Amino acid sequence: MSPECSQAAQQDALRVSESRYRRLFETAQDGILLLNAATAQIEDVNPFLIKLLGYTHAEFLGKKLWQVGPFSDIQESKEMFAELQTRGFVRYEDLPLITKSGVHIQVEFVSNAYDCEGLTVIQCNIRDITERKAAEFRAQRLTQLYAALSRCNKAIIHSATEQALFNEICNIAVSSGGMMTAWVGLLDHASGDIRLIACEGKDCALVQGLKISIDVDSPACHGPSSIALREHQPYWCQDFIRDPNTMHWAALGAQIGWKSLASLPFYQQRKAIGVFVLYAKELDAFDLDARGLLSEMAGDISFAMDNFLLENERVKNSQDIEFKNTILQTQQETSLDGILVIDQYHKVIAYNRRFADLWQLKANITEHALDAPLMRVIFSQVIDLDAFFKRIDYLFSHRDENSRTELLLKDGRIIDRYSAPIKSMAGKYYGRVWYFRDITHAKAIEKELLIAATAFEVQEGIIVADADHIVLRVNKAFMQQTGYQAEDIVGRKTSVLKSSRHDASFYQAIRESLYGEGFWHGEIWNRRQNGEEHLVWLTISAVSNAIGEIINYVSTHSDLSLIKQNEAEIHALAYYDPLTNLPNRRLLYERLQHCIALQARCVIYGAVLFMDIDHFKLLNDTKGHNIGDLLLIQVARRLQDCLRDGDTVGRLGGDEFILILENLDQDPHQSAALAKTVAEKILAVMSQPYLLEGYGYSTSASIGISLFCGEEHTVDELLARADSAMYAAKSAGRNTHRFYDMAMQVELDARNALEHDLHYALAQDQFELYYQMQVNNATQVIGAEALIRWVHPSHGVVSPLAFIPLAEATGLILPIGQWVLESACVQLHLWAKSARTRHLQLAINVSARQFYQANFVEQVSKTIAKFMIAPERLKFELTESLVLDDIEDTVSKMHALKKIGVRFAMDDFGTGQSSLAYLTQLPLDQLKIDQSFVRNLGVKPTDAIIVQTIIGMANNLGMEVIAEGVETEFQHLFLKQHECDLYQGYLFSKPVTIDTFEACIQSAIG
Repeated sequence: MSPECSQAAQQDALRVSESRYRRLFETAQDGILLLNAATAQIEDVNPFLIKLLGYTHAEFLGKKLWQVGPFSDIQESKEMFAELQTRGFVRYEDLPLITKSGVHIQVEFVSNAYDCEGLTVIQCNIRDITERKAAEFRAQRLTQLYAALSRCNKAIIHSATEQALFNEICNIAVSSGGMMTAWVGLLDHASGDIRLIACEGKDCALVQGLKISIDVDSPACHGPSSIALREHQPYWCQDFIRDPNTMHWAALGAQIGWKSLASLPFYQQRKAIGVFVLYAKELDAFDLDARGLLSEMAGDISFAMDNFLLENERVKNSQDIEFKNTILQTQQETSLDGILVIDQYHKVIAYNRRFADLWQLKANITEHALDAPLMRVIFSQVIDLDAFFKRIDYLFSHRDENSRTELLLKDGRIIDRYSAPIKSMAGKYYGRVWYFRDITHAKAIEKELLIAATAFEVQEGIIVADADHIVLRVNKAFMQQTGYQAEDIVGRKTSVLKSSRHDASFYQAIRESLYGEGFWHGEIWNRRQNGEEHLVWLTISAVSNAIGEIINYVSTHSDLSLIKQNEAEIHALAYYDPLTNLPNRRLLYERLQHCIALQARCVIYGAVLFMDIDHFKLLNDTKGHNIGDLLLIQVARRLQDCLRDGDTVGRLGGDEFILILENLDQDPHQSAALAKTVAEKILAVMSQPYLLEGYGYSTSASIGISLFCGEEHTVDELLARADSAMYAAKSAGRNTHRFYDMAMQVELDARNALEHDLHYALAQDQFELYYQMQVNNATQVIGAEALIRWVHPSHGVVSPLAFIPLAEATGLILPIGQWVLESACVQLHLWAKSARTRHLQLAINVSARQFYQANFVEQVSKTIAKFMIAPERLKFELTESLVLDDIEDTVSKMHALKKIGVRFAMDDFGTGQSSLAYLTQLPLDQLKIDQSFVRNLGVKPTDAIIVQTIIGMANNLGMEVIAEGVETEFQHLFLKQHECDLYQGYLFSKPVTIDTFEACIQSAIG
């Protein structure tokens, strides 16, 4: 074949091939896209792809891959194209695309590169697998739901409680059913709210905050769960974001990823009681098959609810039956009557221990429950056996009748026999019960009443009346009780004693008991001659003659007034403080609890005031508890005078009083103002002088206030808050009041923790003395003041301002003070061994509680002797307030210690109630000018005048003067110019450890 013919044949073959390819391209049932491998431009697309994605042919051609809608994610499209260029062949099993109309589809994407007339083309085959994926998802979801349903049925069988079942089915729905979140809510029929009680899924914290209600007036009543419960049918939400009934929660659903929701009501005894709610992350998650399975699951839950109810009722009924049987058995075994139960066939069913004792049954009969031997024993003891049998036969033939007769036994006993039929509520007859009581003694007493008169005059009042209740005779005790003389009451009916406190039915019951039983006893209110009503214990016995006719009534009247008075005294002891007659802790708690509930209903504020008497323990320690008790009594009276009507004041214990102010105001600020007014009135009254057995005494009080409205706080919490506020008032200087706030509570917790640690500080050697030097005008060190520091293991050095008040309050100041005294004496003993330090003096502070100990002088003497120090080197610094609390005791102890050689300084002089009168009485060696005056030298002229006055006063009285808090040369020069003797302050040295202090002395010597 010529070259021309060969070339033509090849061209024909090529045209045929291209025509075939074009037909395949145009008719293919997969989308085909041709890409320029070099430029990423789309060269061609087939009709199927155009139809699949919704774009026109023109919208594809000439565009780069990432410029067309389905591939408009530029970064992902560029990365995909780069992979196509590199590898040529690429396969994506599940590629998400978006059509022009916005529909999300899933496709299988396969590409291959080939050369076309020198141009590299990438052919992309795109197959729509959306329906296949949806089918796979539905199959997977149904498999999950079948598994969930199976597990749900097992949970129903094995769950012991409703809560356990709810927790398990929520877990099953998430772990086996493929749900994002599942929860169960129960309907509160009173409020209409749906309360979440079980939840599973990572979004449970958000679900718990949802407000859902079936109340049509509530804004939260339009959601799926509300509709499902109201309409008693499941609610299927296939698009959570767009469903109009979920618009209220659409933002939350979008944030979490909820796409579909199912809310299925479940029932108990055909009444909707709750919903089972599931959230899915897919749209249209609940097809018909899924709905069927979930509805079946909800039905199973309803079945379980009915079973739980039935089981609870069964258990309750079983418990009720057991309880009633136990009561019946207990009544039988503890009854004073012998009880015999015989069935309708005359067979013995049961008898109690008292029956066996009464008829003297032998052990072999009672152990084997032998009917015939038992009856023979009874028959053998009855005298009139014929009458006995006739009565039994009569009663078994007249099943509805009750019967009471007396049996005479051969041994002389008289037995009261009572019989009643045993019937069910429906009237079915089961047999008879017989009650036997030995009334031999009672009969003997009745007989004696006919002839006895010697026992008539007893302490109880006695009336003898005839069968018509006409009074025949009364004794002296009755006349004393009622005020009636014999001539005033004899011949009148006993009804003259009736009071207004009982109705006609009460007296009718007494008459029926007398006619039926022959006696009656119980409490009754009677009327005295003067009209006063009083409570008595009345016992009435009917006296019959030989033929059984009632001929007399004998009644005894025991006056219960004294008993009731004793009960009132017992009540007072239980609820009132015996010293002040104020309500005690128990009654205060009850009244405060009642007040809290009342204020909650009225939506009005009340207040608790916690008052503590300032320095009360010091009064007790110095003057004795009898004087302290007199103060408490007077304080109680003053508090009662301060209160409004309806308010309560009580004594909590010790010197602590509680005041409860009710019905203040609906406005908290106005309530606080009213409480403040009462508190200020109390403070003013408390500060007035007291006269305690001729001893004049002045004191003050500290008050903590806690407002309340509603029941959000318990009684203990309110008292704790008021207590905290009271301590804040004390910290503020006493004689004031404070309201509670949370910051105070935090401070109190820290204070309590510090107090706890303080109890162990001394034993664990955590205290240390620091020394601040004292110098003379030549700047020579003449001694030091020893200052205690607490080296806390975790808080470091704790300021004395923080722990000394705690030590004072807890009593730990006494062992701490003794430790300071002994430590100071040890140091003086060591200094005495060296010529360069034996001249040094050491000053220590003494607390009021330590100083006012009865054996304080003896303690100091023994300590000085123990460590063999020169007593004149030891100096006690006392505050003005300590001295003035009890000037006589102070002067006595100071003179006793001066005889030993101890020196004294008045600390913080000028800040208290300074008086020449007491300065001349006290054996002081030194006045210490308070640092507050020294600090203001050159600032406040008045403080400079006070300093000069103190120095002049001391010089005239022959005392040394030492200024504390000297920090500048100006202060030093001013004091020196005005003849101050000694100085102490940071200008010379701050408080330092003993090693540093002695190093400073060594340096000064040189």
